[in-house]
Amino acid sequence: MKTGVHQTGAWAGNRWPQQVGVTFIIINMAAPVDVPSPYRGVSAPYRTILGIDMGTTSVKVSLVDMDSSTTVFSTTRETGATVEFPTDPRGDEQDVGKILSCLQDCVEKIPEELSLGVTRIGVSGQMHGVMLWRAREGWRYSPMSHRFQTGKVSRLYTWQDGRCTSEFLQTIPKPRAHLPVATGNGCATLLWLARNMPEALEGFDRAGTVMDYVVAMLCGMELPVMSVHNAASWGYFDCGSRLWNKEILEEAGFPCDVLPRVLDPGEVAGTLRQPWCCVPPRIDVGVALGDLQCSVLPSLVQRGDAVLNIGTSAQLAFQMTPGFLPPAADPSSPVQYYPYFSGRYLAVAAALTGGNALACFVKMIQSWLQDLGIPSIQEDQLYERLLACAQSSGDTPLTVVPTIFGERHAPDQRASVSNATIDRLSVGQVTRSLCKGIVANLHAMMPREFLTECGVQRIVGTGSALTRNPIIQEELERAYDIPLIYSKTTCGDAAYGVAFAMLLEMQKR
Repeated sequence: MKTGVHQTGAWAGNRWPQQVGVTFIIINMAAPVDVPSPYRGVSAPYRTILGIDMGTTSVKVSLVDMDSSTTVFSTTRETGATVEFPTDPRGDEQDVGKILSCLQDCVEKIPEELSLGVTRIGVSGQMHGVMLWRAREGWRYSPMSHRFQTGKVSRLYTWQDGRCTSEFLQTIPKPRAHLPVATGNGCATLLWLARNMPEALEGFDRAGTVMDYVVAMLCGMELPVMSVHNAASWGYFDCGSRLWNKEILEEAGFPCDVLPRVLDPGEVAGTLRQPWCCVPPRIDVGVALGDLQCSVLPSLVQRGDAVLNIGTSAQLAFQMTPGFLPPAADPSSPVQYYPYFSGRYLAVAAALTGGNALACFVKMIQSWLQDLGIPSIQEDQLYERLLACAQSSGDTPLTVVPTIFGERHAPDQRASVSNATIDRLSVGQVTRSLCKGIVANLHAMMPREFLTECGVQRIVGTGSALTRNPIIQEELERAYDIPLIYSKTTCGDAAYGVAFAMLLEMQKR
């Protein structure tokens, strides 16, 4: 199998001299890639797939060896993209330019000898969110740096956006789909903007997730494409027919012209048009996938397994049997059925409450210290001290309901504290109760009885908020009372998972 193109010109970014001509060879997938003089001897030891995960707070890139399915390079970086003053007080918005810059900084860290072996690019990321851009003006490319810059784009309205209140959601039409519409869903956000801030839509004629934008940018696409994963997460998408509910949306005043064309997970969206950072051109780029599906894909290898990922939020998921058809939409149900791969579905309890609740607790303490004029403690050190106090405190009847963000099935639910007495307010007791509350919330959404009835025999735990937190691990084992294993490797890693998904798709062909 061969891919590539004969071409001359420097392509390897700032690190390679621009004045030196480099001849691209046709890449033979069965052998290492070789670059002629003046870079004779520089070769790619692996044929790899570049996996990209564009998360809520960070970006991660991984190179996965096609022969061994192992990660040969990985790096991550915080985006710092959250906008301090969103256009609505309930909103959650991010600066797309900062996300793109962070992504490209990560890609440029790939060693030269490894970048030569990249044969495919897979992209995953935070579902539900939406951004807009203008065709032919959405990005700019620098042939000198081989980097992109954002052009005419909106902010990213993330999955945590809360402007679509329960009252607003009651005013929009019911979807013809098995997934209910919730605040933070792309179509709901666009409907809110059309009704309340129409000026936010002016000048834009394209929309997608931030991952769809990046795929369109890399491939130079006039019209973006979106996977079934992300289309379902936006709402108003019928997974059975693979069609948007355009008639319903048009009657509600929705700008249907911006809806992307939808592809199956694993399909190729296009080809990298030009050298990108250190990555050579003329390689396939997959349609962007959901981070949830990609994070659980490497872990769901054994029948009877469920995967629990606790990062910013928390998801507990397992694969349904072939031929399963999801029931009609029920907004009050904490378990929903997300499209997976090969036409199958995941049963998912997708909690909005996860590591973000702990992060809010830490920031609250830091804010109190600042207000009291006490020297602040570094966030990582504060986490360690809180967990140490919680471990020594033992169990406590103090109850913390940590749903400060609500839940999709209960958007008006708020956090609360009960059973507080004078001897139950130590920092260790409060921290343990908070961790216990995160687990209790998830268990209420998908209890042990539901898992066992569906044949789940083991839970594979992933995500930094879980694998680095022994208190949450203790509370999980107590609540579920079924075997749990914890993985700090590729399990739960969406950057690895999207590369793995592309590899599996290539093996089918």
